[in-house]
Amino acid sequence: MPFALFAALIFVGVLAALIVYLIPSFVAVHREHENKAGILIVNFLAGWTIVGWIWCLMWSLRD
Repeated sequence: MPFALFAALIFVGVLAALIVYLIPSFVAVHREHENKAGILIVNFLAGWTIVGWIWCLMWSLRD
């Protein structure tokens, strides 16, 4: 496999993972949640755990 193709695949994979990782933050911003800054911070710091990510997602979906 050529190096350029390998690098492109790695880049696309990392970008896709980052988008999935930040879904709770995207939802909070889209819904104009009053605590969107807090959700972003917690998502960034604790989103790497499954429990933290799910908690941020539920928080972003609450009114």
